Amino acid sequence: MAMPNPSKIACYLAIDVGGQGCRCALFDAKGYKYHELQAHYPTYYPSPDRVEHHAGEILSAIEALLSAIKNHIEQENISINSCGLACQGATLLCWDKHTLEPLSPVLSWQDTRGKAIAEQASLNNDEWLHITGLHPSAHYGASKFSWCLKHISAVIEANEKHRLQMGPLANYLTQKLTSSQHAYCNPAHLARTQLWDHEKQFWNKKLLDRFSIPIEALPRPSPNRFDYGIIKGIDAPIILVNRDQSAALFSEGKPHKECAYINMGTGIFIQRPVASYSKRHTFGLQQSPCYSDSDGSLQAFEASIHSGLAVKKQLEDAIKQPLTSSLIEEALAEASSANKDRSWQLVTASGLGSPYWLENISSNLSSGTSIAATINSWLNSALYLVRQNLELIDNLLGPARQLIVSGGLSQYDQLCQRLADLSMRPVVRYKDTHATLRGTAYLTADQPESWQANKSNTFMPQSENSLEENYYQWLNGLFNYIPQQQTELIAVSHRGDINSAPENTINAIQLAIQSGIKHIEFDIQIDADGIPVLLHDPNLNRTHGINTTIFSSNSASISKLDNLWSLLDSLSSHNDLHLYIEIKHDSIDHWGIDRVLQAIAPLTTKSIRYTLLARSQTFLATARNLGHVSIGANVRRYDSAEQLNLLKLNPEYLVINHERIPENTKLWPGLWSWMVYEVENAAQARKLQQQGASYMISFNAQQLLCNEALHA
Repeated sequence: MAMPNPSKIACYLAIDVGGQGCRCALFDAKGYKYHELQAHYPTYYPSPDRVEHHAGEILSAIEALLSAIKNHIEQENISINSCGLACQGATLLCWDKHTLEPLSPVLSWQDTRGKAIAEQASLNNDEWLHITGLHPSAHYGASKFSWCLKHISAVIEANEKHRLQMGPLANYLTQKLTSSQHAYCNPAHLARTQLWDHEKQFWNKKLLDRFSIPIEALPRPSPNRFDYGIIKGIDAPIILVNRDQSAALFSEGKPHKECAYINMGTGIFIQRPVASYSKRHTFGLQQSPCYSDSDGSLQAFEASIHSGLAVKKQLEDAIKQPLTSSLIEEALAEASSANKDRSWQLVTASGLGSPYWLENISSNLSSGTSIAATINSWLNSALYLVRQNLELIDNLLGPARQLIVSGGLSQYDQLCQRLADLSMRPVVRYKDTHATLRGTAYLTADQPESWQANKSNTFMPQSENSLEENYYQWLNGLFNYIPQQQTELIAVSHRGDINSAPENTINAIQLAIQSGIKHIEFDIQIDADGIPVLLHDPNLNRTHGINTTIFSSNSASISKLDNLWSLLDSLSSHNDLHLYIEIKHDSIDHWGIDRVLQAIAPLTTKSIRYTLLARSQTFLATARNLGHVSIGANVRRYDSAEQLNLLKLNPEYLVINHERIPENTKLWPGLWSWMVYEVENAAQARKLQQQGASYMISFNAQQLLCNEALHA
């Protein structure tokens, strides 16, 4: 693009404050970048769980860039219309609301010093997700704020004197740069405090009380686009503040919902934009606000992977020299060490992020390997986690047609090609990989239609995918590396309360619910009219005394044969149930996959939480592609070939007859949960629980639910 030459060039200043330094750049309304500067500041590691910056050093770096920008615009006859600021979401500090002096270090998003406090909050994962959209994590603000209130004397004193202000780094910098009377916080940063109720759009009292956070010390809510004040020195207003990853979505204009955006910097973040917040179960993923103004808002499903450049220090300790771009290039060029190395290694910082959310997991780097092998172990483990999270997002939203990559690691051609090969879809990298900076400028300019996308490179997947086998081996190694904690025992009613009513009937299911059961498994066959009916056997003789098959019958004419839609209507007032709907193989074999899926298609529009169970893995994979987001596979063989097939399918649940489980065997670890049938008593349930099963499918579910010994 030719450089424009008007008499006075109107530009927008974008400022990106990251984990290793800050950048600023001037863009016009077409997306042309006139000038870019960067500055670095140190990161401090006082202890393994503490990662800090100094607020004064960050501020000095920004002010130096602003001074240089001021000189540049005076020389080049450029005017700054307005400014935008992007910062990491979970990097935060405490300061004096009157003097604006920092009272704490800047606690990086990598910092987990509040882990013990977070664990004592006594909220389960579903409660966290329901209130905040995020999984519980010491990386976020709540436990860090609470830690500061307990351990930093200046913070304690300021709180007692009602002078305390706490919030994300973006709030502090905005207030400091503009001398604003108040600290304001946008939705993307509010979410990362993990104190914000995304539905009520206000601070959640329950969470504030749990963490003993004074509401008067928190910033005032504001949209992303807002009058934050005038930056001293350059006399230009800040009108846009956003989280760095949220801003990155907008680098080339409005984001596309059918694309996955991967920003590979200090951390690795995957995002898929959606129009509104979803109440679907997210299976280890998160939902975050991306942008809001007076016209509306945008959300995103998101995965956070802790294997980006945040592991740089670990790698430098392992290879005993600085990790340079040339070393990374040389390692990537050694395809043999990338694709043929069978040793299992994990490289991560501050625990394991999506979809596991385990903060006690550390890297597993083998000693004695070459520099290239060590670097490739890091890059491959990062890419494997990217693929796993992409599959989870695809399961919820449908396959992304292409991946758009940005950030420091995306500059390496061979890494982009490796990602294309592993994901089996095109990878697009734009010329300017600083997506946060460009996205901030685009939003600051109010999303102009004149904005032009960068030139891009597209990396197409190769037909021979040599990383595929390694990926599944690595994934199996990860599951075995993660400590297996004893799972919660959940009683699942098998076909309803069959001791009080006929099996697979509305009455039996209602009676099970009345006894306190929240998890119900039942069977579905498809009748001659394509109606899904509650029935186990294809022949009606055992349950209804009619010696004929359901495939030649009209269910409406058969007494006491309930259909699926009548059942769901009867359960419409229950919002805390989970239904496990087994589509019997007889119907799939008789009618075929397409016709059965057509018969149950309205399920995807229902609000009740459900999981499809089936023997056919092809049926389950097709069902997932059609919007059935939770699936469970019946395990017919307990062998390595079946395990590999299930790793590829990646179901949410595995269902097995207890007789098929080898004696004294730990069940295959994975992202799935194990369901076992038929569980007859508490002793059997306890044994299966110790083997790794969570869900006990039983005709005596009410007795299991009431057995206090099982829940001690």
